[in-house]
Amino acid sequence: MSSNQTSTFKGLLLGLFFITVGAGINFGILFNDFFVIIGLTLGVMLLKAAVLYGLAIIFKIRDSARWLFTLSLAQAGEFGFVLLSFSVQNHVLPNDIAQTLSLVVALSMFLTPGLFILFDKVILPRYEKQSNDREADTVDERGTVMIAGMGRFGQIVNRLLVANEVKTVALDVRADQVDNMRQIGTKAFFGDASKPDILHTAGIEETKLLVVAIDNQEASIELVKYVKHTYPHVKILTRAFDRGHGYQLRQAGADYIESETYHSALELGAKTMNCLGSILLCRTAESHLQVD
Repeated sequence: MSSNQTSTFKGLLLGLFFITVGAGINFGILFNDFFVIIGLTLGVMLLKAAVLYGLAIIFKIRDSARWLFTLSLAQAGEFGFVLLSFSVQNHVLPNDIAQTLSLVVALSMFLTPGLFILFDKVILPRYEKQSNDREADTVDERGTVMIAGMGRFGQIVNRLLVANEVKTVALDVRADQVDNMRQIGTKAFFGDASKPDILHTAGIEETKLLVVAIDNQEASIELVKYVKHTYPHVKILTRAFDRGHGYQLRQAGADYIESETYHSALELGAKTMNCLGSILLCRTAESHLQVD
């Protein structure tokens, strides 16, 4: 049986399980003891969230990740249905209590998407705002190459240059990204490279090359335009998201433009051709052996 077929059967069985559980829940209990059921549900979720939050502190899960860990696991969980069914079958719990608890488990799972919405709309923006509201770092180093943006693209460029003993100054507008880079031993500074004062502080006058690897297309175009006009001696190398973005960067004055997917697509296409050639070669050899 293939993995796709196994996954399909797992999905069907899981769906059948939840349908069976849902059909067995007595929603009349909810309407008869509405406030009791809601109180129990919130109580279970708050208690579990408190335990998870404590564990997050113990294991040093920080900032928004701590809340994500807490809220994503605050529900009772589907295994509670199995335990309650097993308890009833072995006469550990009366049937009416088990039905009440099953409803509590179901409601806690039903409320979980709301916790994710709370995290995305309320908690995460606050942490991002607190992180990015801090003052820009004082750049105490100068480099031959300045890199604007330390996402995946900028990190690869920076690692290649540093490995070849090229002095770089890396800037990123995301404070958490800068902190992550420092934790793994990569020197980076928090600052918005699209702002002239930050560029000046970072030593753009002494820079020979500027690598633009920021994620904002409009900001990258404005940055290229400003640097090329104000510091014409600086060579600008930038990545383009697509062909249209590449044309705009060219018009803004970029000296070298590279599509972020072009070489990887060529590499994968070449690998596909090589693999296809190997398969065809093996089949040709097998056919010759069969004829002989």
